[in-house]
Amino acid sequence: MFYRKKRLSCNLTCTATISPYGVELIKFFSGGGTKNEYFAEYYEKLLISMREKYPNKKLVFLLDNLWAHKSILIMKIM
Repeated sequence: MFYRKKRLSCNLTCTATISPYGVELIKFFSGGGTKNEYFAEYYEKLLISMREKYPNKKLVFLLDNLWAHKSILIMKIM
């Protein structure tokens, strides 16, 4: 008989930000999808990075309708 080993949280999520200049920040998360805390950590690093890279530019971020993009954590960071 063939038995499959049970895999625990074999989910890998890639979060990336692109601009006309290329990839601005990329991060991989493992263990169960895009959680609010994971995305908030990514978004905070993104804002710091973009403000340093483009100090005199107005930054506009477009996010899709993923629930993690609308969490209270993200609203506090903004």
